[in-house]
Order: sequence, then C-alpha cells, then structure tokens
Amino acid sequence: MQPMICNATIEGTRIYGMKERTGVYDMDKQSDVKSAPNNDTYLTYAVTPEGDIAWEWNVSSAMQAMITRHMKQPWHEIPLVMRTYTLSSDDREAAYEDFPISDEPLAVNRTRCGLTSPWAELGYLSHGNPFIPILRCGQDPDKPFPIIISTGDMSNVTVGGWWGTEVFDGYGLGYKGNDGLPPRSDDSAMGRPPSYAAPSSFSAALSSMSAALSPFSVAPSSMSAAPLPSAVSRGCKSNFPAVLMLSWEYPPHVVGGLAASVEGLSRGLSRLGWEVHVLTIQTEHAPAYQWSDGVHIHREPDLRSATPLPFMEWVFAMNLAFLRGAERLTREGCRFGLIHAHDWLTGAAAAQLKQSWKVPLAATVHSTEAGRSLGHQGSRGQMAIREADRALAYEADHVLVCSRYMAAEIFAETGISVSKLTVVRNGVDAEAWAGQDAAGDPKDIRETSHGFVGEAADLSSRFEPAGAGEQHIVFLGRLVHEKGAQYLLRAMPLLLRRCPQARLTLAGAGPYEPQLRALAAELGLAAPRVRFAGFAGPAARRALLAGAAVVAVPSLYEPFGLVALEAMAAGRPLVACASGGLTELVEHGVDGLLAAPRSAEALAEQLAAVLGDGALAARLAAGAQRKALSCGWAEPAAEVSRLYARLLN
Repeated sequence: MQPMICNATIEGTRIYGMKERTGVYDMDKQSDVKSAPNNDTYLTYAVTPEGDIAWEWNVSSAMQAMITRHMKQPWHEIPLVMRTYTLSSDDREAAYEDFPISDEPLAVNRTRCGLTSPWAELGYLSHGNPFIPILRCGQDPDKPFPIIISTGDMSNVTVGGWWGTEVFDGYGLGYKGNDGLPPRSDDSAMGRPPSYAAPSSFSAALSSMSAALSPFSVAPSSMSAAPLPSAVSRGCKSNFPAVLMLSWEYPPHVVGGLAASVEGLSRGLSRLGWEVHVLTIQTEHAPAYQWSDGVHIHREPDLRSATPLPFMEWVFAMNLAFLRGAERLTREGCRFGLIHAHDWLTGAAAAQLKQSWKVPLAATVHSTEAGRSLGHQGSRGQMAIREADRALAYEADHVLVCSRYMAAEIFAETGISVSKLTVVRNGVDAEAWAGQDAAGDPKDIRETSHGFVGEAADLSSRFEPAGAGEQHIVFLGRLVHEKGAQYLLRAMPLLLRRCPQARLTLAGAGPYEPQLRALAAELGLAAPRVRFAGFAGPAARRALLAGAAVVAVPSLYEPFGLVALEAMAAGRPLVACASGGLTELVEHGVDGLLAAPRSAEALAEQLAAVLGDGALAARLAAGAQRKALSCGWAEPAAEVSRLYARLLN
C-alpha cells in the first residue's frame, strides 16, 4: 500500500488538499522531493514565507489497516477530513470548519474560518458521519484542548466537557428493558422471575469443565518465576524483554477493579525483572510519562473532537490513540517482545500491533458483556461488545482470567481451547489496606454521568464518620444493576427491625444511580440511614473500610471480587452473595458469610448475624485478614511470568 500523504496549504481563501501522494511537500521548494516513510503517523505544520499555514501529514500502514478493518472499506474510499480551528483570544473557546481532502482546491470563507492558529485535526467520517480524529497538531501541551459544540461565529460557541453522556450509554448497564433504560429495582421489573438462573449453556460448560479446570489453579508460593528467555526483542531501558500492556484504566484513572489489577500485576512483573510499559489514556492530574515502582507508564492523549461520539466509535478512537502511542514508543527506541491487552476495549489496537510487530499477544478478560448482561441478548451495542470479547479471545495467543468461574464463562462464550486458558487470580497489597485510615486525596478521579473529572472536594464532607452506637455497612462498587445494590437497599428495612443502629453507605457512581435513589425513597430510606457518597478513590475507600462494621458485596455477577479482597485486607467482616468468583474467594463461616444471590431476606439475615454477634464479627475479620495476607501479587506475577516465557520461547 502506498503512503497516504496530504498537505493542506492555506493561501488567502483557499485550502489545498492532495492525497495518494508519494512524497512530502517541501515548504521551501514547494515541490515533492522528500521520501515518505509509511511506518510513522504524524501531523505537523509550518508557516510559509507568505504567512500561510501549511500542514504535512502521514498515516502509517498499521493505522490505515486498523481503520479500513473498522470501516470495512478500502482506504482510498474512506472520507478523510481536515478540521481547522479558530481560537478565541483566551484559547478557551474555538469554532471549527471541516474540509474534505481531495485533489482539488477548496474555497474557504476566511472571515468565518479565520485560521489564526495552526490548530487542526486530520480525521475521517465514520458510519453515521461522526468525525473521528486521527491526528492533531498545534496544541500547547500545557493547555487543555477546548471541546467545541457549535461552529461558525464565535459568539455562538459553547465549550463542552471531555466526555459526552453518550459515551457510557449501553456499557456495563446489564440487561436493558424494552424502554431502553437500565432495570429499575428488581427482576420483576424486567419481566424475569426472581429465581432466574444462569444460561443453560454456561451451566453445562461449568459442569463439563469441572475436571479440566484443575490446571487453572494459581501456582503455590514455593514456585518461582521461570528464567527469562534470551534472544528476544529488548526494551529501551534494560536488558530484559519488554512487555507492552494496554489498559484503558490505570491509576489515577479508576472506573472499577481493572486499574488496581493492572497496577498490581505490572509492579509484580517488574520485581521479577520484566521491563513493563503500560500504555493508557491521558487523564487529569497525571503526567504523560511516569516511572513508578519499576513500571513505565505512558499516558496517550485520547483525541475527542467537537461533539461526543457514539460509544463504539469512542472506543475505536481510543484504540487509535493506543496505536499512536505504541508507534511513538518504537520511534523512541523501545522494542517490545510481547503485548498484553486488558479487556476488549483495547482489542483493536492489540490485534493490529500483534500483526505489525509479529509478537505474541496475551489477553486478560476481566469480565464479559454476556456476564454483565446476565445472559440476556441485550441491545445492538451489547451484542457488538460480545463480538469484541470473542474477537480478542480468538486473536490472543493465550487468555488469562481471574477465576475458574470466568474460565468456564469464556469457554462457553467463545469455545476457545481449554489449553489456551489460564486462571491467574487477582492480588492485593494487604499491608497497604490493613489498619489504614486516610485523609482526602485531592487527586482522586470521580466518575460522573458525563465521565471523569478531578475531585478536589474534602472527603470528610461526603464520608461522615459513624456516630455513637451506629453500625456502618459499606458498599463499594459501580452503581450498575449487576452489582446488586438494589437488593442491599431492599434488605435494609428488614435489617433495621433487628439492628436499628445500622447505617448504609453506598460509595460508587454509575448509570444505575437514579434508579437506586428512587428505590431508597420508595423504601423510606433517607439519610442518615442510607447515604449515597459518590465515587471513592483509594484514600476514601481506606477511610470507609476503617469505619465499617461490615462490608457488603451483593453482586449478581462477579468474576472475582476485588472489593471483597480489599475488605479482607482491611480486616473487616464481609457478607457477600454466593455468585461467580466470590464463591472461590470467600469461605463461608471462616473469612466471611455468603448469602443467596438476589435475596434481600438472605442478605438481611447474614448482615444481622455479623452486626448482632461481636465475637463472630471478630473471628470473620481475623480469618479474612489471614487470607488476604496470603493473596499478594507475588504468586500471580510469577504465574504470568511463566506464561510470558512460554509465549516468547
């Protein structure tokens, strides 16, 4: 495939755009004399002697291939667009104008376009005509890029946020009813009996795999990491093989448990001698590059242009950012021997990098859309995510999951060979959680219905300490249907009859929050009996756990239960539903109590047992802390290290 190069040059009132060129525009000689490498992606600009602004760009063959697969049409048929911006005097607002790139000059209304700065984006029009930016130039790295809602006259411009409400619609909501909204408060609202069971295909897979699951157990602590292979591609900082991890979450950008899992594993691998580079998305209050606990963290800007994108298009734009970041790292001298993708959201970039670099791909599937939707077929968007789950599992050379439950789920959903699956449980830094109470961390990231924003509020204003005689029940997690907070709310009136000093704090954010608030009002559960505390970062979680009489994990779907493990590490009594990976983590009566899923009565019974029996609570807390101390990241990292060695050799 020939290099795709375009130069859009502003001369008075005209923009010139050419594509299918084999040379790069020379600003001085104004002729095509330079050769154009096609393994690079860039958009640069220069000011000509006449005072015009001229752009020069190239899209790498890897980027072209990824876009053509996404668009399902040849590259030369994809409608490429140059978007130019007019900035306000304070650089806080902007208006934009789009110019289709072609071989002919395009007329431009200079009064409207202005073009007083070199800010521009090269992108393409995707299905339904949303503009997907590929490249951006002219941005001051120390200033945020203004997000534009309107075009034209500057007086009509409004500034929008980085995240549109459309971004999270349809993701992680579980089953949707006919009205397109998440479930309201219980199964009957979805036309499903409370005794709903797992899909028969999954149940059959779980029983048929019972014998085959034995190889999935985590390595005992006496096993050490395999010797690192030689004669592999080297990283840019050490003599050990370099691993590129792709994750859309990494602290301080935290949505769920994925961020903590990737952080713990990458640190553990670094201690074993691996050179680990985590490529994630740039977020507020975090540097573009960071070296932390032996891990190289690269945060790539996730280009979001004038208007919010549909969710699946936003995911693909994020993967373009991952690919740009990976290409940049190779230009800087990094040579990666292996790619490790985390969840389907990074799958497109991971698959392209595997093909381009000819290196093995490991993929950790932390959860599936089939599981989150509780077996229902769901919307078109949910079906697309299920296909993405399968595509990542097929493309990967090996698939890692966090529990035997998840191994059976992946087997049922994808049909991949059992030999391609390995269970590697999550870990926890028990010492970091034990006995900690923390002051507020102004750098926490809070999820809202519009995305993530820096949280500078004093945590004490949201997380009130327990009053005299009060018994705090703490729920930590995303407010989505499958986390089961609706059953915890329904358990509260039953529990208050036996434990009138019980108080519930729901710490989390998510699209199900309005339904949960409505249910609490319906049940007469106002503050202080029930508090909605919003998203809790690491510091806030420690403060909440330190004051908890019991931690509740009422999940309907739980691949592992990292919140439960963190509660154990903090030495808190635990009541969890017997669902998914929680049954592998919690031993009933030893380090926690298990309740029947989807039963407010069962939850109330187990919570009352802990709150009403101090000796039982102390025994469970001690057992939980002992288990957490044996669940560090050393063993999971050693297991993954052995897997890496096998893949590289």
